[in-house]
Amino acid sequence: MRLESKKYLYDVLQAGKNLRQFTEGKVFSDYQADAQLRSATERQFEIIGVSSRWSDRAARPALTTTSRRVGQGRTSTQSLHKPMEAVGRKMGAASRKP
Repeated sequence: MRLESKKYLYDVLQAGKNLRQFTEGKVFSDYQADAQLRSATERQFEIIGVSSRWSDRAARPALTTTSRRVGQGRTSTQSLHKPMEAVGRKMGAASRKP
């Protein structure tokens, strides 16, 4: 796992711990009555959402690099099939010749 992804996941973990700390011993009516508690908990959920999204993006270059090595420079499975389609067309044309 890349360091950047680990940092985002650490942020998710810290936000979860903060949420637990902020809401420990509270009930929903406390949440409704306290604007500061609402703001703090909502901010932690935002951090979790954004960090989760960015950790996924941070992991993508590693996956792309791996697929390029496996596909010998091709970046999608569709491009892997193109050479085979060309071979199939040539073989089909050859079989139609008298």
